[in-house]
Amino acid sequence: MAAVRLRSWQMVGPVDVAPWTPEEVLSRRRPSPRAVSRPRTFDWNRLGALVLALIAVVALAQPAWNAFGSDVYAAVAQAGMDAGPYVLVEDPTVAAPTPEEMAPAPGPVEVAPLGAPGGVEAGEVLGTISAPAIGLEATFVWGVGRSDLKKGPGWMPQTAFPGDPGNAVISGHRTTYGAPFNRIDELSPGDRITVAVPGRKPAVYEVRETRIVKPGDVWVAMPTDGARLTLTTCHPEGSAKERLVVQAELVSGHAAAVALPADGWEFSKPS
Repeated sequence: MAAVRLRSWQMVGPVDVAPWTPEEVLSRRRPSPRAVSRPRTFDWNRLGALVLALIAVVALAQPAWNAFGSDVYAAVAQAGMDAGPYVLVEDPTVAAPTPEEMAPAPGPVEVAPLGAPGGVEAGEVLGTISAPAIGLEATFVWGVGRSDLKKGPGWMPQTAFPGDPGNAVISGHRTTYGAPFNRIDELSPGDRITVAVPGRKPAVYEVRETRIVKPGDVWVAMPTDGARLTLTTCHPEGSAKERLVVQAELVSGHAAAVALPADGWEFSKPS
């Protein structure tokens, strides 16, 4: 195909092109809206949504921990203590006390306390506590601090040691961390509680009375005559508003000779 040749009068020359106006020149130099940088402002709505999401996560996490996590923690702690070097007496078979053991000895009787086993420190295992009537079988530790009670029931060091004369106090959780004392409110007079410590005769207690007291009623842990066991836990379930207290008296064990008979026994009183 032959090339098309334009004649001079057909060619577009400068005179045929209108010059740009000042507005057109400015519009060509002005950057597009997308290229204009704008100062960033803080997105308070996004921050509020994030805070609400975090609150929701925390609110859901706490019940989940109370329902499951703390129980797993306690189960692992109990299993670890059972496997420790301090060997426990498992499921001790204790014969019912004979009439001779139950009968009070003539004249005043004194029994020297054995005290807590040597070499055991706070949070470490001491022995087992069981109550067949409510299916309780747990390892108990030295101490009633928060970290101690996460592992299992704890013996209050300021009180008599289980099996000795006086008032031995063991506290435990009613909810969370395995809830070892969840059912102690079901204990009835006459039910048995056994505290077993390696190398000693198991201390068998008979439940005498259950009461609800205020958190400040520390007199339930004060020394008493006889050989008493006091179990304490929170009341009602899931609340620390009050304390549930179960008291029992020794019927078989080291200090059984000084234990108080049922007809002469009274619940602890404020001093």
